[in-house]
Amino acid sequence: MIRQAWDAESYATTLTVNTAGPLTLTEALLPSLAANSLVIMVTSGLAGLVCSTEDDRQQVTSQQHWRSMAAALPAFNPDSPMARLKPEQPGALAPTYCVSKALMNRAVQLMAADEGLQARGVRVVAVTPGWCRTDLGTQAAERSAEEGATSVLHPYFHWQPSLNGTFTRDGTLLDW
Repeated sequence: MIRQAWDAESYATTLTVNTAGPLTLTEALLPSLAANSLVIMVTSGLAGLVCSTEDDRQQVTSQQHWRSMAAALPAFNPDSPMARLKPEQPGALAPTYCVSKALMNRAVQLMAADEGLQARGVRVVAVTPGWCRTDLGTQAAERSAEEGATSVLHPYFHWQPSLNGTFTRDGTLLDW
């Protein structure tokens, strides 16, 4: 979900849908997952924009437990640098989306380090499909929906242990 405004309502709605929703669903499904299951979290390259300042980086990296993130999302900060993005800057049209995906990336890191998940062999990876031509991405996007889907499924078809807890696109490791 993308909400273009930087306000408390947009922030709460976007983080609920894009961060709390997938985490709550994943936790609910964990008892049903077979040993050595793979959890693929769909995220975005725009997530990295959130960590461009120390305050924002701290808000994301201060999260220490993925299971509590859905219930304790960071408070809205009206003075965040995300509120002051210029229209030509990446992420300016969707600042709350950027934050929600940065938190999802942090959750993937925490899930990969979770001893309980490790003991069951549950593997976790964050994947960005890239900017895709969909209703959300518009026809101006650089990639087809099929290319995005292929990127999301790449870890499933080409799993390597070194992918656990990483962020990828088309099988290529990306910086957080």
